[in-house]
Amino acid sequence: MQAYQVTEHGKPLERRQVAKPIPTGHQVLAKTTVSGVCHTDVHVAAGDWGTLKLPLTPGHEGVGVVEAVGSEVTTIKIGDRIGVAWLGSSCMDCYLCKDGRENMCENQKQTGFVQDGSFAEYFIADERFAAKIPSGVSDAEAAPVLCAGVTSYKALRMANAPAGARIVIAGACGGLGHLAIQYAKAMGYEVIALDVFDEAKEVMTKELGADFIINLGRREKVSCRKAQFH
Repeated sequence: MQAYQVTEHGKPLERRQVAKPIPTGHQVLAKTTVSGVCHTDVHVAAGDWGTLKLPLTPGHEGVGVVEAVGSEVTTIKIGDRIGVAWLGSSCMDCYLCKDGRENMCENQKQTGFVQDGSFAEYFIADERFAAKIPSGVSDAEAAPVLCAGVTSYKALRMANAPAGARIVIAGACGGLGHLAIQYAKAMGYEVIALDVFDEAKEVMTKELGADFIINLGRREKVSCRKAQFH
C-alpha cells in the first residue's frame, strides 16, 4: 500500500510503498477515505517531541471503512465506517485506565507517533478506541472532530460551567476554537470569542454563534461588542 512517511525529521514526507498491516487481537483494519492534518503532525514530522519510530506514518484524524478485524474484535464489523484518533490504545488495566483516564496511561500508544497513522491507504485502529461515524456525518466533517473536536469538547466538559454561563474562547477562529464555539452554544453557554480577526474570520465566528467578539487585532483599542449582522 502507499503511505506518506517521515523518514528523516525536518524533511518532507516521502510517498513510499509499505506492507499492508494485518489486524490482530482488538485491532481493525480500515481503508482510508479521509485524513485530516493536525499541527501535531507537523511537530511529529519535525522531531519536536523526539524520535520514537522511523520511518513513521503520521495522521490521527483518519476516517475509513473496515475491511478486516482481529480475532478478539466484538464491537466493530467489516463494512463499518470508523475514525482513528490520537489515543490509539492504552493498557486498559492500570488504575488510570480503570478510572476512565486512559489518556493518562503510562503505557498508551499514540496514533501517528508511537504507531503508524492514517496518512496511508489503510490504517490500524484498536476497536476500544475507534469511533463509529454516524451516517449523517460526512468523512470530511468527521475527520477534524477526531482531534480538534475531542480536545475542545473535553475542555468545555471539564470546565463544568453552569447552563447559561459566559464562556471565553481564545483563538476562536482557529482549528479548535471554531468547533468550541459550536459546542458551547449547543451546551447553552453565552460565547465570548477572543482572537485577532480579519473581516472574513469575524463573519465566520458570528455565523457559528458567538455572542460577543473581542478583536485583539485593533491597535487603537480592544474591540468588544455584541455580535450582530447588518
